[in-house]
Amino acid sequence: MEAVNLIAFEILFINLFTTHLCARKKYSNALTIFWLFLCVIGIRFLGIWMSGIKGQETLAVFRGFLFLIPLLSLYEEKWDRMASVMLFSYMHSLLVNSIAVCIVVGLLGVRNNGMVFVVQSGIFLISTFFVVKFIKGQFIFILQGLPVRLGRLLIALSGILFFCVLWIRFGLIESVSARLGLVSVFLLIAIIVLLYWLLYLIVQDSKSINSLRKLAYSDNLTGANNRLSLFLDVDKLINQGESFNLIYMDLDDFKSINDRFGHDEGDRYLNSFSKATMAAIHGSGQFYRMSGDEFICIYKEKNVDEFIENFEERIHATFENQISFLGVSIGYANYPEDCCSAELLIKKADTIMYRTKKRKTQKTS
Repeated sequence: MEAVNLIAFEILFINLFTTHLCARKKYSNALTIFWLFLCVIGIRFLGIWMSGIKGQETLAVFRGFLFLIPLLSLYEEKWDRMASVMLFSYMHSLLVNSIAVCIVVGLLGVRNNGMVFVVQSGIFLISTFFVVKFIKGQFIFILQGLPVRLGRLLIALSGILFFCVLWIRFGLIESVSARLGLVSVFLLIAIIVLLYWLLYLIVQDSKSINSLRKLAYSDNLTGANNRLSLFLDVDKLINQGESFNLIYMDLDDFKSINDRFGHDEGDRYLNSFSKATMAAIHGSGQFYRMSGDEFICIYKEKNVDEFIENFEERIHATFENQISFLGVSIGYANYPEDCCSAELLIKKADTIMYRTKKRKTQKTS
């Protein structure tokens, strides 16, 4: 096999090897490698068929992207993440090839593909370990932390960087100066490293902020939103002029559970109620824990009376606890029909809820 073919095959192997290590496989290693081998043969025949076309080296680079098609069927990753990993892997392999060519041609002053292959192989032995480690660690962390739109912008940015690598490799190094190309390669590597490190820090800080926000606006015991979150959300809905129902809930006989079974079992009871209620609300509103055994639901649908009428039955059906569900007293107020502020809505719903609880107590006594 000619040295130039060895160089191209090694670049292809490193790309596929890196992607294989960094992506979640659908099938066994043996089956995945077998299908990749068939793809390599197919794309190799495509290269032979296109052998009469000018610009073979550049075309060979773009033929490599044909592997994105089978990779999407062999791995569980979505196309955008697979494309991001492929682009990063391809940038790595072309930068290594560029450095090898610059060393042999620019520093040693010879044009020998065999020497380029040896130098390239040596650099791959050192760099591939760190690239795979970076992709599996920080790079995947960045992709997971970015919103979908920003993730696709990252693909576009990676594409621009990839074309910069192509220009350096097949434009600057081949046509201008290998030494200038070497300087450009290391400058581009520095830019890529700084860019992705900056993205990593941004995503890391964003996750920390989201964690702090979750602590500030959610109840640690039940996972429901807390009192602060309720007032912020209600004020937001009022400012937007959006109609909603504020439903106040107070668990029946909760004190008896704490007295008979202890506070740990009481906490589990609260958790079970919260999970069942959030499932009942689903996408129709938000759920909040006010304090102790008191909860509030912001319900945005118009069928609030039907929702409340069937509420206890739905909770009984999904309540997962060794203690049977003892019931809940409910009252609600509507914005803007009943009140026009969070405090007044809560006060009215609370008043109606206690009337309901009083009627229940009178019936059982």
